[in-house]
Amino acid sequence: MPNGLNDTNLVLILKKKNPTVKGDLHPIALCNVLCKVITKILADRLKGFISNVISDAQSSFISGFSGFIGKYEINKWLHGCKVAKGAPVVSHMIFADDSYLYYRSNEREATEIIELLTKFEQASG
Repeated sequence: MPNGLNDTNLVLILKKKNPTVKGDLHPIALCNVLCKVITKILADRLKGFISNVISDAQSSFISGFSGFIGKYEINKWLHGCKVAKGAPVVSHMIFADDSYLYYRSNEREATEIIELLTKFEQASG
């Protein structure tokens, strides 16, 4: 893919006319639609034979990483985020080439995420 095709712009949308605190702003990510379409098509095409290309040891990465995140949530070290009123809490999404973690925007949880990623890196080699 061409350079920059997967770039994302983060934009703050005003919730109020004159924002005074960060809660008056709503952050959104503007991703390149073409990149998302290409990624989705590639992922759909790979589904049929991915098990022939990726070993069981490699495929355990996804369940292992999700389990690792779950441990941090159960212990209340990390908390996911709601995207709308009445929506369930979302903590992470894992795709073929991307992993997204959604947590509170504070120093303590940022430190916990760094620790989680460091421990998982050490555990997975």
